Amino acid sequence: MLTWSDDNELTFLDSGSSESRLTSLSLKNNHLDSLDVSPYTGLRYLDVDENQLVTVAGLANLHRLDVLSMRKQSLLKGASLRVFEEPIHARSLYISSNTIASLNMPHSYHSVQHLELAACGLQDMPADFGLKLPNLRTLNLSFNAIKDLRPLLNIPRLQEIYVSGNRISRLRKTIATLARMQHLRKFDARDNPITLGFYPPTATAAALATADEQSLIRSSGSCEMEPESEIQIQQRATKAYMLLTADLTADNEHCARLDESAKLRRRVYELLLGQSSETLERLDGLAFDRSRVVRRDETWDRLIEIGVMRKSQSGSTRVSTPACELEV
Repeated sequence: MLTWSDDNELTFLDSGSSESRLTSLSLKNNHLDSLDVSPYTGLRYLDVDENQLVTVAGLANLHRLDVLSMRKQSLLKGASLRVFEEPIHARSLYISSNTIASLNMPHSYHSVQHLELAACGLQDMPADFGLKLPNLRTLNLSFNAIKDLRPLLNIPRLQEIYVSGNRISRLRKTIATLARMQHLRKFDARDNPITLGFYPPTATAAALATADEQSLIRSSGSCEMEPESEIQIQQRATKAYMLLTADLTADNEHCARLDESAKLRRRVYELLLGQSSETLERLDGLAFDRSRVVRRDETWDRLIEIGVMRKSQSGSTRVSTPACELEV
């Protein structure tokens, strides 16, 4: 059962007689400044993007919730999103483009596997972030002002981390954190101090999505299109908070023009990540070519010599943990 009340300038929601049977509720782009979902115990999908909500009351009652989306709330100056103040049982939580001065996390959120917390003005995460969200699989913290990823420790099965457009500058400390993540498959740290100058200019996928949508409208000759499913809506919205997949040809051309210092820094960056993570598949929007990255050369030998990497008794090489905690 679905209620779809987008773009209707709602200021309040009047509960009906079949609240418990409702499974999906979309209230995007309205004027709601308060919402109590306590009666809707059967909800699996709740989308309240682009309202005026500081929080949603009654989230603790939604034990079946799969998706909660609260992006882009229009709040009064000085107000901050407080969604974490209630227990949350959703598997996917999308709260990007909100003002969140600091993360207050009084509960543990064991059900949350996918968290999008991009473009929120965050400067840091609580030290126990990983302990409060131990079952995360994907995490998008892009376009914030975060400097340190160590709060992500204690998330044993984290697979995808997106931190583009932050202020991460300490390479070895970052590597030491990522080395503890045995299931990491994707890591994107473009547009951070640690990757400064490594890649050609990038853009968010929002621009591409808009271009594709306009192209579709022109080709159809009409603005009428089939309504999107819940999954399609969230997939499209998620892309707006990620950088585009990098182009390998453009990247190779850019690399060929890098100065020697930038080439060396990028080589060290890739090599340390390759040695730290055996599961990494994509790095900064590109397929991670392990055979190319983890090759022995002068940089490899130099890192061994200064103790950044070390050989084990079996002859394999790994990043030295003590050295990783030093500044580059």
